[in-house]
Amino acid sequence: NDFVPGVLEDTVWRAYVEEKPKVIVVPGQGSPLHPVFPGSFEILNLLKPEVTLLQHAPARKHFDGFPEFPMPPLEKFIKLVELLTDKPPFAITLNTEGLGAEEAERVREAIEREYGIPTVVPLREGLGRVVDLMLRRFPQLLGG
Repeated sequence: NDFVPGVLEDTVWRAYVEEKPKVIVVPGQGSPLHPVFPGSFEILNLLKPEVTLLQHAPARKHFDGFPEFPMPPLEKFIKLVELLTDKPPFAITLNTEGLGAEEAERVREAIEREYGIPTVVPLREGLGRVVDLMLRRFPQLLGG
């Protein structure tokens, strides 16, 4: 991982200088707490994004492919995002594998109620709500 910070910094800086985008989207890699693929930890820690979308798979009991490593609770991921970026996640997206539609909706509502973070099920409802929230938070994205 010695080269990851330099590559991230260079890539984002070049995109900012050369393209002058209104938004730079950096997809997460793995999980910030994954014992083998913690690329998201470096992304969050180095880039300090203005917005973090946190993906959560509530039915997953362990890290995918690593049954010896139990999945930490959602609260731990939320606290880690806050620690690394100084902001809570902007929204939570649910990976509903292993959940029926009604159970997924109950989980979505419970997470939103408990943490006060907008929570969506992208495969069912898309990301329109998250996009609308981002445009309200960052109205400059609408300008020409």
